[in-house]
Amino acid sequence: MIVDIPTSEDFKEAGLHLLHSAWEQVFDLFTEFDEFAHYIEEASEEDPDQEDEAARYWEAAKQNLTISYSTVHQAVEFLLKAKIAEVSPFLLLGGSPSTWPSGCDSHDRPFSDFRMINSEDLIKVVNTVHPEKLSPNFQTWFHELRTNRNKIMHTVDRRLSFSPDDIIPLILETSEMFVGARQFCDCHIDYLDKTPANSLKFIREGGHEPYLVLRLHDQITAAIERLSPSQVDKYFGFDKKRNSYWCPNCRETFECVDYFDPDSIESYVRTYQEKEKGQRNYRCFVCRHEGSLLDHPCDNEYCEGTRLDKETNRCLLCGYDTAL
Repeated sequence: MIVDIPTSEDFKEAGLHLLHSAWEQVFDLFTEFDEFAHYIEEASEEDPDQEDEAARYWEAAKQNLTISYSTVHQAVEFLLKAKIAEVSPFLLLGGSPSTWPSGCDSHDRPFSDFRMINSEDLIKVVNTVHPEKLSPNFQTWFHELRTNRNKIMHTVDRRLSFSPDDIIPLILETSEMFVGARQFCDCHIDYLDKTPANSLKFIREGGHEPYLVLRLHDQITAAIERLSPSQVDKYFGFDKKRNSYWCPNCRETFECVDYFDPDSIESYVRTYQEKEKGQRNYRCFVCRHEGSLLDHPCDNEYCEGTRLDKETNRCLLCGYDTAL
């Protein structure tokens, strides 16, 4: 008998873990690069003719980004297997019964001992057994992903290199297809909440959620700088060209982080924007806070803000809590 049979949810959880791990790998590079950015800028000012240090860093990061690309491919395979397992996990078993593990007909054997169907067969199986067919565009996209991954795993192709600008939209597109439209932020917060450090009791009891939100904002700010306006709209429902504010709810969350510098908010993308152009109803695509505007001067004598968030009474410019 086959035992320890994984469910569709097991495959999906493993796939999403890999996907969000790849995202973290990319942004770990950004974090490290930012630690040297000031010194790189100073060096460039002192000697404009010297070799571009930023380019040197990202050239050295190519192998790390290649690993991230492979991780995304592995994530997609697990997510395809999750769709097949929705119908039956036994459809994932590959080979004829004669190739199954020795003694499986007389002793219990775990599912993982059996050979799985090949990667190139996943789409065919999904489209044969699952009610939701994969589109021709998806098949082309997956074929390119799989081809590049095979080159990475089996040879050295010097023409094959990836930048953060390649990996970020690849991850977001995968999330769109397998999780749902514009669900990445919610899904990534859930991933961060389950990381090893955040599983520790004393971390959780100390109020770890604000740190997760701040980390996500760091990442979203860096991502939006590198995505086109059409990509930002597709993945986050956010218009880069339209006026927006810092989210009052996120700002209040940031203030719970002991090392947060209020002045640093200037470096973050303003994620609080009209739900529909021309309306006064606003929404943050990161924390999902929704509110409306109130025309009222800020009580902070050093602030020239004239608009408050009606739900929190916070100034949308400086964040001051104005008494009404």
